[in-house]
Amino acid sequence: MYRKHWTIVAVMCCLCGVSIGICQNTIGVFYAPVSESTGILRGTVAMHTMAAMSVTNILALFIPKFVNEHNFKKILTAGLVLTSGATFLLARSTQAWQLIACGALRGVGCAFLGLVLITMILNQWFAKNLGLATSFVFGASGLVGSIGSYLLNLVNEQWGWQTGFNVMGVAIIVLSLPAILYPYTMNPANCGCVAYGAEEGRTETESAKSSQKKIRFGSFAFLSIFVISIASNICTSLPQHFPGYAESLGFTAAVGALLLSFNMAFNIIGKIIGGQLEKKIGSVFTGLTCLALSFAGMALVLQGGSSLTLKLGSMLYGFIYVLSTISLVTLTKANFGRENYAKYYPIIQFAGGFTNALALPAVGYLYDFTGSYKPAFFIAEGLIILMAVILIVIQKNKGSIHSAR
Repeated sequence: MYRKHWTIVAVMCCLCGVSIGICQNTIGVFYAPVSESTGILRGTVAMHTMAAMSVTNILALFIPKFVNEHNFKKILTAGLVLTSGATFLLARSTQAWQLIACGALRGVGCAFLGLVLITMILNQWFAKNLGLATSFVFGASGLVGSIGSYLLNLVNEQWGWQTGFNVMGVAIIVLSLPAILYPYTMNPANCGCVAYGAEEGRTETESAKSSQKKIRFGSFAFLSIFVISIASNICTSLPQHFPGYAESLGFTAAVGALLLSFNMAFNIIGKIIGGQLEKKIGSVFTGLTCLALSFAGMALVLQGGSSLTLKLGSMLYGFIYVLSTISLVTLTKANFGRENYAKYYPIIQFAGGFTNALALPAVGYLYDFTGSYKPAFFIAEGLIILMAVILIVIQKNKGSIHSAR
């Protein structure tokens, strides 16, 4: 009965593998080689990622307004062309302005392939087990990031970073095609299906009333999720600098790439575990568990005494991605309902994504001017504590945020 639902989850896994796994989670292996080859500061190289993510998050605010049942496949096709095309152009860029321009163009494509559209589709197809479905989809970004960062680093070392970008462009095309070619609709009702676990007897009138609830952006629930989005996305920007951090400690580029790969691997594991925990103990306690593991992981990374310590730390720090993905989705749906999801989530995602975009070059510049990544890592530890406090306050103030199931 629900075979099509899980096939759509698989299709969305591929799409998330492109917009997050490839375009964000593997880009860190290019910072050092591009900087060394062109003489551009690492912070400036990272600016192309900031340009991409800034454009993506600005456009994502408008995705719910102009994407509909009739044009979403065309939007996905345009996203594929722009994202892959800009990536091929990155392989031919040797100046800062070229990198930034290609990054902005790629950002437009990623907006059309990105999280807002993906979660809008999942939100329509899953009335229950949304946390589990999103854990698989977001976990796919970690899987692609883990494998991709390792393979792209090998390509960069053997054939140069230009070839690495060309390989990335081909991977974007291959992984985007299932979402375009597979027959499905945004709303399950339009293809004769119902949402997974949909409540029986829910009428259109009830749905309409729910969708007309007044949006309160100043509410404690909204502000709490908003702050968590910003803080968690700052934290998730740091693993892209793990390769550079390892080299700054005297380890080889291969060790640095492994740190990013291990982090992406536990990005996957963390999201799958997070999705299961969310069903059993709710979003708040799931978030607290993942924050504790992330804090311990960053502490080991800061210690950095051996490659083993760094690898273990990078693995545990992979749990931080649960906060910026699954937690934001389930907390938003739990507080504002399925019908209002598209009104709230783009704003929450914009805040986090834009902050992540700013954090990427900021960490690079911090290293350029201080010669160390550790100040940024200490800031992350502070933000983890802040998020934990917010979740504890949420729980004490009624447990107003529950698990979305």
